Amino acid sequence: MQSSTAESIITVDDRDGALKQVLARFAADASCLLAEKQDAFEGRADLMHSLLREIDETILPRQLTLYFDQRAVAELTVSHRRLLSLDLSGVSSPAGNQTSIAQIYAQRLRQLVLSNKGAGFRITRQPCEISAESESCSARLLMETLTTQQDQGRLRSLMSSIGTDAEAWVFQDGSTAKTESFGPDDQIQRLTDLANSDAVARQKRRPTPQVPDQAPSCMVLTMSPNMRVIVACDRNEILLLTLSVQNLDAALQAWRSIFAQS
Repeated sequence: MQSSTAESIITVDDRDGALKQVLARFAADASCLLAEKQDAFEGRADLMHSLLREIDETILPRQLTLYFDQRAVAELTVSHRRLLSLDLSGVSSPAGNQTSIAQIYAQRLRQLVLSNKGAGFRITRQPCEISAESESCSARLLMETLTTQQDQGRLRSLMSSIGTDAEAWVFQDGSTAKTESFGPDDQIQRLTDLANSDAVARQKRRPTPQVPDQAPSCMVLTMSPNMRVIVACDRNEILLLTLSVQNLDAALQAWRSIFAQS
């Protein structure tokens, strides 16, 4: 079964320790390595762990191609145990508010894992040339970023992904009665009114505390011909964002990548 976490990647602080583990894998019996490949091909291996391990064990410049069954879905450029590029085939990756290259790559890795849905996969390797200007991050930093994104809450992850594309946003946490906001006052007020109306409607649908929290939901409202409002709910939290039409598809892709397993 696939996992969205990266807890099992090698986290050795010293280079000697990491090198010893890589050499141990290379010295392993061929049948063990074949069994690993067979597990991946039949969908029994952890995709995230496999990708992070490939990055962590690659020293010379290599282009890794990830296949789901026979379909190439991603290309990764790796060198010196660092990820230099990650391109997804046929997937619009949200640009959003990732403030570091690690956050961008972590988001794309999560998209890959969520789109895999337990299917078989394989990874091929080819020598390649690299650019000195490439932005990069290590497998360890990717793991830490993935863990942070997972722990911060799904709506906050969504806000981190698309928040800077928004003209305005309002985030309400019903469990703490706290409200955060950004943007022009008139738009904040309009979004706050929508959030309050939605909260009242949800309370009417949940007349007793024993009723489970509402399942995650995402709704798009038209504010004007060129502007849309996303209303996203998850448990006791609600996030409303005002976006231009051109940023809507990326925002909805970010929603799907975060909530696909709900």
